[in-house]
Amino acid sequence: MSEHMSTFAFPSDIERLIFECASRDDTQTALRLALVSRRAQCWVESIIYRFVNLYPARTKNAFIQSLEVTTKPSSFYNRCIKILFLPFCRTFKREWGDDIETAVKLLPYCQGAEYVFLWISPDYVDMRLKDLLINMRPKRLDADLMNLLGATQPDFSLPFFDNVTHLVISQAPKNCIAIRALPHLSHFLIDWIDKNVMPDDCNLLKVAADLLSHSETLKVCAIRYVDANVDTVLPELQDGRLVFIIAVIDWFPHWLSFARGELDIWAYAEAAVTKQTQQGGRIEPIRC
Repeated sequence: MSEHMSTFAFPSDIERLIFECASRDDTQTALRLALVSRRAQCWVESIIYRFVNLYPARTKNAFIQSLEVTTKPSSFYNRCIKILFLPFCRTFKREWGDDIETAVKLLPYCQGAEYVFLWISPDYVDMRLKDLLINMRPKRLDADLMNLLGATQPDFSLPFFDNVTHLVISQAPKNCIAIRALPHLSHFLIDWIDKNVMPDDCNLLKVAADLLSHSETLKVCAIRYVDANVDTVLPELQDGRLVFIIAVIDWFPHWLSFARGELDIWAYAEAAVTKQTQQGGRIEPIRC
C-alpha cells in the first residue's frame, strides 16, 4: 500500500493564501512563518513590514539598527512599508535633534508609506527632512507640520499633500485657507487632547468652520477633546459632517485597529455622521 501513497501538498496559490491569512492575523505568527522556508519568507515579508511601529524607543532603536545591517535594498522597504508610526519620544536625557536624526535614517526606507503618523516635533527647520519627505505621497497623515517641510509653517500646496484624504492636526497653520484646497481631503480631525481649554474663537475652530463652509470634498470634520462639554463649541454650525469625540484612549490603538483591518476612529466618526444625517441634528459626542 505504501507504494501507492504519495505526500499531499496544497497547490502553491492555496498554500500562499494560507500563509498570508495567518500572517495578517498575528505578527508573531508571521515572524515564525517567515522561518519555514525561503518561499514562505517571500510571501509574508511584505505583511511583516507593512506596519512599522517605532514605539517604544527600544523598538525604534532595534529597527534602525536592522536597517544599518540589512542586505535588502531600500526599494524593498519602500514597496512594503505602508503604515508608519513614529511618535514623539522625549525624555529628560534626550536632545531635540534625536528624533530628527532618527527620521533622517528611517525615511529613505519609507517613501511608499501611505498612512503616516510623524510626531518628531522639530524645533527648527532641517532641510534634510524636506528632501526626504517631498517625494512621499501619504493618504492618511497625522503630523506636527511645523518646521517639517522646509519652512516654519506648512505649505499645503506642496505635492506632499496631493493624495491626503485623512488629515489630523493639533496646531492651526497661519494659512488655514490652503487646507480647503487639498484636492482629495475627505476626513479632517482636530486633535485637542493636550489642550486644557477650547475658546470659541480658537484658530483651529476657524479652520474647521472654513472647511465645512468651503471644501467640496469633505465628508467628516471631527474634533477630539478630553472635555465632555466639547459639543458646546461651534453651536452656529449645524452641519451633519461635524462630529465631536471624547478621547478615552490614546491615539495609537486607533492606528493599530486600522492596521489590523478593525474599526478605527474614522469609522466611528463616519457612523456618527451617518446617524446625524438621518436624524437631522447633532448627536451626543462619541467616546473612543
